[in-house]
Amino acid sequence: MTTSVIHHMVQEVAKIFNTTPSAICSANRRRENVLARNIVTDIAYNDFLAAAEAKDYDPLLDNLWTIAQAEMDSWAKDGAFPYDKELLNLLMQTGNMKAMSRETGIPYRSIIYSIEQAKAKIKTAIEANGYTGLSHPD
Repeated sequence: MTTSVIHHMVQEVAKIFNTTPSAICSANRRRENVLARNIVTDIAYNDFLAAAEAKDYDPLLDNLWTIAQAEMDSWAKDGAFPYDKELLNLLMQTGNMKAMSRETGIPYRSIIYSIEQAKAKIKTAIEANGYTGLSHPD
């Protein structure tokens, strides 16, 4: 959606609600301005979704995630606790290894080492499935 289309849409919605385009775009809390802003936002969002759906879906990330999950599941052999997998999941939730160390009581350097080892194992598994870099297998 181009800027000119959005500008035109705001003008048309302003006519419908008998207000000004600048009032729609302002932080004015009048009911008609809020409704007009919601309509413009919904139209723009629906246009964005339609454009996203029109593109071909690329399953690359889904494929890589499936490989990574299978690799992490293989670490818990014979009922052992998947320590590295749980650390990776915790890292995805917290996004910070120092916070993980504080929350779990596991030494920071131990977390770094375990995460690096886990990432290397996942990378090896992904490459073993024919993915190098970010390209599809041949």
